[in-house]
Amino acid sequence: MTETIVMFTMGAGKSRNCLCSSAFTMMLSHVLTEAGTPPSSVTTECDATLKVGTGFTLITIRVQAAVPGITEEELRRAAATAEQRCPVSKALSAIPSNVQTVLV
Repeated sequence: MTETIVMFTMGAGKSRNCLCSSAFTMMLSHVLTEAGTPPSSVTTECDATLKVGTGFTLITIRVQAAVPGITEEELRRAAATAEQRCPVSKALSAIPSNVQTVLV
């Protein structure tokens, strides 16, 4: 028997109303603004991996953000806080997740 894994990609240009990427973008923007470093731009994409017979096995959140005056490490910390506070991330907390950040 072979294993089937399906990857869903959601984000800019793929699913304009993706709840996962939209909610995460809003929360990250809020966290950064709250810290006194409002972003110039934030782009978020979410990939969800579905293993047939098992269910969703991983959600990967990829973030590119332009935030004047912060370091890559500060962006990573802000993204971790956003993931903890985001209502959609909380609802999906039973699924392992991975957040990748790029400061542009």
